[in-house]
Amino acid sequence: MENDIEWRFIWKACIDSSQKTLLMDKNISRFFPELYKEYGDDKMITFEKAITLECLDNKAKAEELYEKSAMEKTGLPVSHWRTRAKYFAERHSSKKTEYKEDFCIQWDTFYNMHTYINLHPHIRYLAISSVSRVNNEPEMAVVIFRTCFEICLELYWDLSINQKGKKNTKDLYLGKKVEFLFKDKIDKSLYTDMLLIVDEGNLAAHPFKLKEGESPDPKFRQPKRERVKEKPFKYENEDISKILRAFDSVMKYCDSKATQSGKNILYKDLGLIN
Repeated sequence: MENDIEWRFIWKACIDSSQKTLLMDKNISRFFPELYKEYGDDKMITFEKAITLECLDNKAKAEELYEKSAMEKTGLPVSHWRTRAKYFAERHSSKKTEYKEDFCIQWDTFYNMHTYINLHPHIRYLAISSVSRVNNEPEMAVVIFRTCFEICLELYWDLSINQKGKKNTKDLYLGKKVEFLFKDKIDKSLYTDMLLIVDEGNLAAHPFKLKEGESPDPKFRQPKRERVKEKPFKYENEDISKILRAFDSVMKYCDSKATQSGKNILYKDLGLIN
């Protein structure tokens, strides 16, 4: 258990160093050497350094470090992470066609989450780590997707507005918040993606079965459901891919809408300002 906790702690430190590098002077030699000094030659540091270099458009050096991370004996200690590092080394080449489409969508989304550098560091970390686990723990990951979106709404949008003299927007159910803030105000496909993240998050958190002949309850984004012991559905690869595309779209929009106050929180929590 201690090793698991330490590994996650190191990974989060890597992700934070990536964000600091991309936000500040874009000097790869500023923050990552401190990680090697503290944790030794941990290959997750090397892998996250490679992703940061790719974000900085230094693809040649990134590919070199990806290949180093993918080496069987001296690379990342877990085989499925070495496979992922190998994919990153090859995804801009013709070799990408050798990988299954759903695998490519998942790990391209994983990379994209690294580029959303205006998100609060904890949201960004949750987004990155949950995308990495979505194929093994889909219900948990999808609930976290919804949570990331919900926290973004709290941070980057004004929820104190009254809805036609009724409750403040902040007091509404998440689906109703999304409807009030965005319906007919943004691109329809983006709005659809937002509702999908809300709906799928609700379904993953509360796996109930719709009663026969029952219609959706307009009060909630998800239908009324009858609790059952066994899971009423399983995720197919195309389901996960659809959710990942929607989550990527929504997080990209949230990143672009981070307010100045949100950025001040971001810089403070990363230790870049007092």
